[in-house]
Amino acid sequence: MPQMNSSYLSFERNGPLSVKAMENKNNLVTLKVELRHKTEKCPKCSKRSSAIHSHYSRKIKDLPAFGNEVIFHFLCKKFFCKNDDCDQSIFTERFNDQFMSYSRMSVRLTKKLLKPGLLTGGNAGSKISRLHNIDISASTNVANHLQNTNDCVGGTKGFGNR
Repeated sequence: MPQMNSSYLSFERNGPLSVKAMENKNNLVTLKVELRHKTEKCPKCSKRSSAIHSHYSRKIKDLPAFGNEVIFHFLCKKFFCKNDDCDQSIFTERFNDQFMSYSRMSVRLTKKLLKPGLLTGGNAGSKISRLHNIDISASTNVANHLQNTNDCVGGTKGFGNR
């Protein structure tokens, strides 16, 4: 399976991501995307499975493009693990380094927001981000920093710590 690189997204004909639809409305581009591969490795036992359990939707905000906010709307697959010795019966497909589990922002967007938000704080960072077509609340801005403290300037451990 081709590897995805977090510095850019590729929608090549044989690439891992397939764009099913695109909508551009009110400075918001929504891309409906699926992963092309038909099998996935179980995160516990590493055995590949092609037995699909179900699907679910996931929305992830990405970097703006051409003055428009960008949101990926993923149709994700859940698989059955066919290994009888594995205690993981159902698992979801993984997006490698592009989109982290449970995250609502791409890794690229998270990294872009870290430094300006840390230097200016929650409310000011949120306002500056909006000038760059990134709609983010002050609380999300602060939570982003607290979750990603290792990537921050100088390795800050948190706000208000001495």
